Amino acid sequence: MATPPRVRAANVGGVMRAEGRTPFQRAVARAIERFGKLDCAIGNAGIWDYSLSLDAIPDERVDAAFDEMFHINVKGYLLLAKAALPSLAASGGSIIYTVSNAGFDPAGGGPLYTAAKHAVVGMSRTAAVDYARKGCLLYTSPSPRDRTRSRMPSSA
Repeated sequence: MATPPRVRAANVGGVMRAEGRTPFQRAVARAIERFGKLDCAIGNAGIWDYSLSLDAIPDERVDAAFDEMFHINVKGYLLLAKAALPSLAASGGSIIYTVSNAGFDPAGGGPLYTAAKHAVVGMSRTAAVDYARKGCLLYTSPSPRDRTRSRMPSSA
């Protein structure tokens, strides 16, 4: 039986705020310094709106709620892609975005959360077309075919 290849991985970025490209660029540079190349980047961040309906958001909070939701749930993924995709294209690597079922199903959250997750799916599909020609693959997880359901504990 063949010995499986050794997996070399590290969380070189840690928890990052979507505050400009520099933290993401540093994380990519650290991975390349440590491993010689970047084979995979995983975007996994988000906040949820507890399925808050649009009419339940006070008028004076709509702008702030929108900005916070899209800043965390969309911009972080965009900044990761911007920093990682050139190196991933060079290595033939992949980027994976965790999205949640709300990216494919409107029953996954309130309108702000669902819209943000749909934005990530759209961004991923667009970048996948752009970078496929360069040998880089982009995935979303769950895929549109996955129909697993997260739920609150029954004791909640």
